[in-house]
Amino acid sequence: MPLIFKHNTEKNLVCVWHITESLPWLALQTSDEIIKDLPTHPKKLAEQLAAKILIQQSVQLLGLTYSGIEKDAYGKPRLTQHHMHYSISVSHSYPFVACQISEDQFAGIDIEQVKDKILRVAHRVFNEDELQAIQNNAKKATVFWCAKEALIKTYGKKDLFLKDEIAIDRFNNHYSGITLGYINKKGFEQKHKLQYLVKENFVLVFTDNRS
Repeated sequence: MPLIFKHNTEKNLVCVWHITESLPWLALQTSDEIIKDLPTHPKKLAEQLAAKILIQQSVQLLGLTYSGIEKDAYGKPRLTQHHMHYSISVSHSYPFVACQISEDQFAGIDIEQVKDKILRVAHRVFNEDELQAIQNNAKKATVFWCAKEALIKTYGKKDLFLKDEIAIDRFNNHYSGITLGYINKKGFEQKHKLQYLVKENFVLVFTDNRS
């Protein structure tokens, strides 16, 4: 699993891996307890196994002892026991897997490959200002999409509407930079700094509040 991107600040680690290994090799790196209840489709299974391995390796890169993963009442993953003050977020778009570990409790990451089909649903997930900024450009649309998905993971629940309750500021640089994202739900408001990176094969967006 070659590491193709790494972003490391004092309280925030982001890693992206490119899956090149076989399923048997990936399975050998995990325990029977970890791999239970995983999907049977080969690519989906590879994503899930690689994500678990990447989380473990990322924890070790931070100099911490890996003791497992658990999920909260809403299904959001977190590190168990001693490291519960860290938040984690994982995303995959085969053959890429991304992991974020943050000490600010607001980890949110999304990785996607650029595909024109996102433009077909743009009117359902983007507000008018976002649609004007996208200008029918699939790469720009993917950045906005990833930013919204990252905020959903930060929020941790499944009851946000992409179009009406999440807004992303426009950005000038089409390849990398910082933008702001807003969650505006009745009784709940948050603002997050989002870092984005547009590569040839994927788009990556993650929260970076302490950079």
